[in-house]
Amino acid sequence: MATVRNDTTGNALVMKAKPPAPTDGPVVEDTGSAKDFQKILDTFQDKQTTELYSRQVALLQVLLQKFPIGFKLQNLPDVEAILRIAYEKIAAGVDVLIEPVCSLVVHCSKPYLRIKSNEEFTSPQLLHNFVCLLGEFLVSFDPQIQVAAADTLRTFATGACLGHLPRQSANADEHSDDQRPLPRDYSQQLIERCGVAEAAAAALQRLLDDQQANDDHNRMDLLLFPIVDLVQEISSWGPNAQILTAHGSHHHILDILDQIDDLRDVFLPLCLDILWNVLEISAATTATIQSCSSRAVMLDALRTKNAIYAMGNLRSFQVLHKLLQRLLMNGYRKQDKELRNTTLMILDILASKSRNLPLFVESGLLATLLKYAEAADIAPPPSTSVAKASNFASSCDEDFEFKHMLWIVLADVAKGDLDAVRLISDSSFLHVLLLYVSPDQERSHDGQHFSPAQRQVLQVMALHVLSALVPRMPELFVELHGHVVLLEFVQTSRDEEASALALQLCHELVLTSPDMQTDVGSIGGVEVMITLFADASRACLVRRTAIAVCGAMCRDHNANQTRFRRADGVAVLSLHLHFEPAHAVSQDNLIVAVVGCIWSSVIGNAESELCLIQSEGVDNLLDLLEVCPAVMYSQVLGVLAELCENVKAVAYFQAWKSKSQCGATQLLLRMYADEEKRLGVQRPAPGFLKNIARPLATHELVLPPPSPSATGDKQPAVAFVRLKQALVHSKGARHMDPNRRLVAATAKVDLRSKIFAVLASVGFSCVPDDLSFEEQMTLAVAKEFPVFRVGEEWLNIKMALHAQNIRPIYADALLIEMKLEHVYSIVAQVRCSQQDIYAREESAKAKEEALFFAGVRHQKEQERQTTSKKVVAKSSMKAHLEAKKRKADMLRKSTVLDASSGDDRTDTSTTFVFTDPPPVFHDL
Repeated sequence: MATVRNDTTGNALVMKAKPPAPTDGPVVEDTGSAKDFQKILDTFQDKQTTELYSRQVALLQVLLQKFPIGFKLQNLPDVEAILRIAYEKIAAGVDVLIEPVCSLVVHCSKPYLRIKSNEEFTSPQLLHNFVCLLGEFLVSFDPQIQVAAADTLRTFATGACLGHLPRQSANADEHSDDQRPLPRDYSQQLIERCGVAEAAAAALQRLLDDQQANDDHNRMDLLLFPIVDLVQEISSWGPNAQILTAHGSHHHILDILDQIDDLRDVFLPLCLDILWNVLEISAATTATIQSCSSRAVMLDALRTKNAIYAMGNLRSFQVLHKLLQRLLMNGYRKQDKELRNTTLMILDILASKSRNLPLFVESGLLATLLKYAEAADIAPPPSTSVAKASNFASSCDEDFEFKHMLWIVLADVAKGDLDAVRLISDSSFLHVLLLYVSPDQERSHDGQHFSPAQRQVLQVMALHVLSALVPRMPELFVELHGHVVLLEFVQTSRDEEASALALQLCHELVLTSPDMQTDVGSIGGVEVMITLFADASRACLVRRTAIAVCGAMCRDHNANQTRFRRADGVAVLSLHLHFEPAHAVSQDNLIVAVVGCIWSSVIGNAESELCLIQSEGVDNLLDLLEVCPAVMYSQVLGVLAELCENVKAVAYFQAWKSKSQCGATQLLLRMYADEEKRLGVQRPAPGFLKNIARPLATHELVLPPPSPSATGDKQPAVAFVRLKQALVHSKGARHMDPNRRLVAATAKVDLRSKIFAVLASVGFSCVPDDLSFEEQMTLAVAKEFPVFRVGEEWLNIKMALHAQNIRPIYADALLIEMKLEHVYSIVAQVRCSQQDIYAREESAKAKEEALFFAGVRHQKEQERQTTSKKVVAKSSMKAHLEAKKRKADMLRKSTVLDASSGDDRTDTSTTFVFTDPPPVFHDL
């Protein structure tokens, strides 16, 4: 549009209008205004025009023409007011308004126009009352209004009414910080808050009840599809699905399914989607529940709103069984097969609750599943009624998925019901699964023709299902030579995942009974497992599982232990009894399986123990104990404790030295001290026993009492509530982590008992004499560990009797006191021995200190004497030089005097005297 105005000269100037501000919704020019809504409201309410119904109809039609694309969000309160007044008139008998009101309701399903961005978030009241009114229309007395309201609400639930325009930006990450909820999510939340889910459930229930009472097919034909379609859409949102379940909508959907005879019926996919939605949401919701604040909350979450529990009745399974049979017998279309697979998904979710498993047998559903699980690969008996092979046993993707899901359902049903296990064992299902595991499966049966990729998926799935079935029917599995098939498969297959699954299945089979150990060992199972483990080219998972199977076969089985030794299993394990922390990730806990196999296959067999000792097994175990992670301490100490009971291992134990020249006993005593620190055992600085009554008691952290201000009625902030919820969810995630569970279980183990077992196996008399003071103090406590433990248990008994006000008889009381007195004397003796050790240590320190000071004094004396000698030597030399100088002066003076006296007596011409020059002395 353009704006026209006159300038100062009177000429017309045309100015371009500014473009409208960009919004996230459709923007068009309005031909209507708020006055139109007010005019209609005045017409409906004014006394003079309140009965001019034709005029009112015309005004409603004109209103739709003025807003052809849709209403603005800010106009919805006016629309809601018009609809409410018009509905009151219809209730009063003005049927002429029904059609325009329905048209107006349907027109409200078009996208709403925004004046501002995010208007639905900043002004949620614009939508709330309007959606509540549509929910009231769902239970209206007029079916046409119900249909219009159901259609509009279904469109609204999809988010189409609040759809945002795609953002015009070349940068995909420009709006990555957009925190607005999606239109569909916001619409579903609004439907939940406005009570539309309850209204939809009530409308469906009323419709079916009226059908049974009045047999009015016209009303049913008009209303059933829109309401079911609406229920299907809102059931995909978690809270709405729970509301539908609480109001029993799933029972009404099952009633509709039970009346469907034609597989082309439009209600069939809708009803199956509704059941799938509510069951899937219930499974996801119950899986995240960690705790409940009250019993009522628990019952509401696990029963009232849990569709898996609510559908756990015989009628539900009979309806699904009937539908599955009809889909198998008559469903040849792709859509029919998809509906059949959806039914299996529903059954699999129902099988996740153990109380539903007997219903599979009682309803005959399990027999039907077994019949079709076998029919695709084994020819059924002539008396068995089975659908055409093209309906379920073709090579299309839907039939492949059907077989895959059918096996999963059977495996889930067999996990918790004995009658189901009995039916499966009486069938040929186990034989069918072995056909897919056998290496020559292509020649063994003439079943469905799958691609290599599909056959590999089915092979892995067959191994998974066998892992669930074989522990419950091991005799049948061996009777079908399943253990032979598994050994052949692991030797020929190069699929590491499938090989690991087959080995895991073999491990579960061996653990069932000693007979299974004999059966698997007699066909060369031990030798095969050693070969697989020794092959470094195989995946670490395969090697680890193979050596675990070997250990399970040799546990308490002398024949298999002999086979293990003759196959050089001891030497193979000794070569791998090393741990490199740098390779911990790549080895994937392989060393744990190796140590476990040694414990099961070697320990307890004298000849195997001798082979391990001669192959430096004790040294390798001690080396491993020094560098292994903390989770392996208990395992390695247990193996050492039993191995050192062999007399020949003691010498190796005593001779071992670590890289830091630490002996084995010193290593164990240091581990004992570290374990006490970890457990929080209270020890004074020198290491004395502090708690005489409970020398092994750990320190318990005492929390301070809450302050008075913290116990008031002040509600926690929303941020802290959300933080608490996040922490709860994170704790739940950590709880599900197997590595964290392993660490938590290891932290509960007290290693002091196993350290004592190792020291006791070697003998405390063989303790070296070069122990440090701390090691001697620790040894004094470790030697009496069993006595302390027994005393603690007797004290616990006494305290428990006292806490329950039980007075034992005299003999029992006397026995308890005697036991406690004996332990107390041992504790006092240990305390005295520690004091002696401390006294010897202090005496040794005093002697060392005295020797040190004596050496210092001796060194100082020597230094003093050396200094004094140097001073004496310097002073004597100086005196000698001075005396010599005086003598020389005296001689010079005497020579001069002699010369002067001779001149007076003799003639100088006839007498000449030779004289030496006087010496010259230089002072030092």
